[in-house]
Amino acid sequence: VIYRDNQKQAACQAQPEGVSLYRAFAEEVRAQVKHIDTPIWTNNGNIRILFMSRRSSESRPIGRQLENESVLMERLNLLLNGKVEAVSIDFARIPDVKEQIAIASQADMIVGIHGAGLSHALFLPQHGGLLELRHLPKFGWWCFEKFAILRGILYDHWLNTKYPDNFRKDSKGDYFTFDIDPIIETAKKMAVAIEAKKKRIN
Repeated sequence: VIYRDNQKQAACQAQPEGVSLYRAFAEEVRAQVKHIDTPIWTNNGNIRILFMSRRSSESRPIGRQLENESVLMERLNLLLNGKVEAVSIDFARIPDVKEQIAIASQADMIVGIHGAGLSHALFLPQHGGLLELRHLPKFGWWCFEKFAILRGILYDHWLNTKYPDNFRKDSKGDYFTFDIDPIIETAKKMAVAIEAKKKRIN
């Protein structure tokens, strides 16, 4: 189901609350990792945004790194008059998958460049949302939109229409410099929707 018609946007449908099997699986996994201590959030009242960072190491070059990530993080933390707490984490540096899931399950929104790490959106709470930064203007692989639809969480995307002008590559990987303003506008809309959905559900 996830990969069928993967080149097409909105290629699957479900009720707004998602498919019960996906929802039940996610809630069971969330319950299993609830006890894991992940002290990365400081304020329970804020909308928590987890940015899926991609960073190279000495031994491993990485593709799709965001060169102006620090600017994006600064702007995310200003959303909703400061009622947002945004953190950046590279899950490749957290080898324990249970800890990764625990961190993701405590977020309200996941933001990140297209990549396998976005599959952690499956474990967001029911009011959560995924904002996918799509790095190429002509790119299929709408699997994460399907994840969100089937899970019953919010989904939106931003498309990098300036490739290849904002792209470079070296021995440590490749890098993009995205336009931050439109990403922030999309993130703001999602944060508002998450806040409203959170109040409605809880």
